[in-house]
Amino acid sequence: MHLVEDMAVPEHTRNDAHPPGSPSIELYIENKFKNDESAFSTVLDKPFFFDFKILQSTPSAFGSGGAPVPIANLFDTNVYNGSNPDDTVANTIGLAEYSNANFLSTDTNPVTTSLSIPPLISSTTPKAFDIPHPLIPWETIKRWYYVKDRAGETAGGNGYKLTAMSVLSFYWQNIHGTTDNITVPILDENVYEDYARLLIPRAAGYAASLMNYFFRGEIELSLPDAGIYAIRTPDQGGFGNIRIKAKNVTPNNEEMPSGTIELVVKYKTALEDPFQGVPVAVSTDFTYVVVPEANGRTSIPKDAPVELLFDLGGSNIPFNATDLTLQVVYHGQFGLQTTSGFSGEMEGVAVGFKDISEPTPIDYINGMDVVCVNEEILLAGSDKAVNTLDSNGKVISTYIDVYSHDLLDTYLKYSPESRISYASSTNYDVTLPLLTAGHYARHFILTEPYGTFIRLNNQMKTRSLDSRDNFVHWYQTASQYPQGMINQAVYEDGIRTRYYSGMTDMRGIKVWGGIHWTNMDFPSDSTCDEGTSDIPLAGPEAVELHQ
Repeated sequence: MHLVEDMAVPEHTRNDAHPPGSPSIELYIENKFKNDESAFSTVLDKPFFFDFKILQSTPSAFGSGGAPVPIANLFDTNVYNGSNPDDTVANTIGLAEYSNANFLSTDTNPVTTSLSIPPLISSTTPKAFDIPHPLIPWETIKRWYYVKDRAGETAGGNGYKLTAMSVLSFYWQNIHGTTDNITVPILDENVYEDYARLLIPRAAGYAASLMNYFFRGEIELSLPDAGIYAIRTPDQGGFGNIRIKAKNVTPNNEEMPSGTIELVVKYKTALEDPFQGVPVAVSTDFTYVVVPEANGRTSIPKDAPVELLFDLGGSNIPFNATDLTLQVVYHGQFGLQTTSGFSGEMEGVAVGFKDISEPTPIDYINGMDVVCVNEEILLAGSDKAVNTLDSNGKVISTYIDVYSHDLLDTYLKYSPESRISYASSTNYDVTLPLLTAGHYARHFILTEPYGTFIRLNNQMKTRSLDSRDNFVHWYQTASQYPQGMINQAVYEDGIRTRYYSGMTDMRGIKVWGGIHWTNMDFPSDSTCDEGTSDIPLAGPEAVELHQ
């Protein structure tokens, strides 16, 4: 960036040596900032940027000279040839060309030298200005300047001081009794002031354009079709692979056709059980895991997202991970296919960032060992539950199923909220052959951060455990809409806040979300909650994941 900014200094682009301390615009600006930190703040607020589309699509004019990357255009586009200063004003010209064609340096000034290179005096109009008296600060004197108002830069048609008309010398013998020659430089601070107001915005904007160029690559990351980034059982100890969709959303149709694709996982770890519903201490340092794409993908398309798979190679994301983020990094060819060939970088870099959920426990609960009858939690199938009468004197167990049940052939399937994927024996993420009444099973997922719902569809069959149970039991389906948990520090308005997810107490375990099967309450508008039963749930039972 400094090299780009240097091209805004006429001494540099007009091959005029300026040893430290010698008059130059750099020295003027440096002294100006020393005396006033807010100097030029108004012009810095309006940087002048290089045309980014041109920067992306136009090959370097010096490709054969060892500068093949398009950013060389920020310096020089090889458009200016000394006779076309009007072509040096647009935001498609190199900064060196602009400063060379429109500004002077001490030893390349046609007023004091025999040089006849632009900018020429013929592009100016003489004008007189009141300036501070060089020896009497509270008085002013007239000084004539050549004001550049044509042939290239004109400061928006207003003109700017290109140079003073002649060296101004004062002989003060009659006044001060001395023969000292007091000389006002021909490129005085009034000239440099006008120069700075034109050159500083370009220097700032072109330097920022360089930064934007290197960080222009945009990769959009999203949920895979499965609706989750990863799924694991408790005995697996953590997440061993990540699936994520990536799409090249870089403006102006720049492509990522051939390169390497890597995943960067970043997280801290909780120093206590993070699934208590209370804040817990976390590690000070982050852990980083970097792995390549597992299926050999080498490109990220623009027309549609591609699903990427990353095998963490044993560096599993633990279930107690906090502050978890993902980055997908593309490194390789990055640019445009033009009629003259590929224009861009062979070693370009683009990055996509995704703040995802922390590891989230999902519980599948068979709560049909109890039943709510008349606002009381009873054991399912108990005499009291079976023999309770309704207001008409009819035994409720003849039309309300108050018996205990096992769950058979359970299948669970995740999907994005907007697109349901029905669970079945051939379409599932989690399966469980048997879940006994009063037991629960648990698995963990990584999904979108808290605040974004996904869909969890379930197919299962109930099995009667009581000979008195005459109800028909067949396959049932249900959907829930879980969210990912959060456990991370966020900086908002300069304040660091750690967010964490609460948990619900349910029959001796802490629950975040999932599916809870219960018997029908009696009456139907009962406010009874089986989850408050003091009969503890047993488990967790093992589940199987789809391979």
